[in-house]
Amino acid sequence: MNFQDRPTQGSITPASRQLTTGQRRKVFIITAASVGAVLAILVGWNVFTGIMMKKFFANNKPPPLAVSTEVVQPMTMAQSMTAIGSVAAVHQVTISAEIGGQVSKLLFVAGQPVKKGDVLVQLNDSTEQADLLAARAQQRLTKVSLDRAQSLIARGFVSQSQLDQAKSQFDSVSATIARNEALIAQKRVRAPFDGTLGVRLIEVGQYLQAGAAMVHLTDTSFLYVDFTVPETARPHLRMEQDLNITVDAYPGETFAGRIYVIDPQISPDTRAVKLQAIVQNRDNKLMPGMFANVKVELPAKPDVLTVAEIAIDHTIYGDSVYVVKPGDAGADGKPTLKAVRAPITAGQRENARVAVTGLKAGDRVVTAGQVKLTEGATVTLSTEPVLVAPTTLPRE
Repeated sequence: MNFQDRPTQGSITPASRQLTTGQRRKVFIITAASVGAVLAILVGWNVFTGIMMKKFFANNKPPPLAVSTEVVQPMTMAQSMTAIGSVAAVHQVTISAEIGGQVSKLLFVAGQPVKKGDVLVQLNDSTEQADLLAARAQQRLTKVSLDRAQSLIARGFVSQSQLDQAKSQFDSVSATIARNEALIAQKRVRAPFDGTLGVRLIEVGQYLQAGAAMVHLTDTSFLYVDFTVPETARPHLRMEQDLNITVDAYPGETFAGRIYVIDPQISPDTRAVKLQAIVQNRDNKLMPGMFANVKVELPAKPDVLTVAEIAIDHTIYGDSVYVVKPGDAGADGKPTLKAVRAPITAGQRENARVAVTGLKAGDRVVTAGQVKLTEGATVTLSTEPVLVAPTTLPRE
């Protein structure tokens, strides 16, 4: 026996390191059975939890949501048309000099009211006054000559030509007097109508050319409001139609007026109708040049379905409301109510009410609590009053 062929101490033969076929089969069976048992347990647990969750949600429905509602009823709704416009004066002029001259007196106070005929400015008329005195003296002389000629012609002492010459001289001097009086009147500038004066534009001693501006005069008792509406609104407009005016300077306050002029032409550029309304200026609050919001009153429209403005849900997909309808019977067998979303088309708004189409009279619409609703949610009718937004902000 060779030394190399002897097994060393502690070595294992290849036959001892390998499992037999029977042992491998046993190990595979045990492993497969263990994995199958684990999978069966997992599948069974998932099926069991699914069944239990279905039972839980089936037997534990959320309680009904309390909502406030209103019944849709037809009503007569006031109709109106809105526009924007500008306030203008009925009477407004710039007082100016008819002829040139030097300002000798200012007889008005800027910003004060004046009456028609009040003298506002006196220009220097000393030359015209002197010419008037001379013309009147000449008139007296020509009048004496005319009277003498008229008395002598009857007796044949003067000819007809001499009488005609005396009359011509008298008429010429009278015309000179009238001209001087007219010049003097032109240099006495008066108010052409009742109104309020603006800022003074001249000074005493200033020489004015003919047409130079002195002061602005405005009658603010009545004012015009110029505005436009689309041509489609023309059939609804008529003379003397009532309207209301609001301005930014006096929020919340309205001024009553009526349509005064309807332009017979439609602008080819804007396809709009020009209108002019006349408004009584209470307490002189309105001023020419103000921006005005115009609301034209139209004949009321009957049998209009409206809902509260807070009932409408506005989304990018359109407007809708929740309508309360009968639902399935509850667990106790009693009837229930559910909320169903209904698409609508919103129209005119008036006093927190909105004209709508897509509903019918008698529908019960949710007015409060719709934020937490989903399609088909079970609801109950609340008896609590609906909160209404205040019309004015609270002040300290």
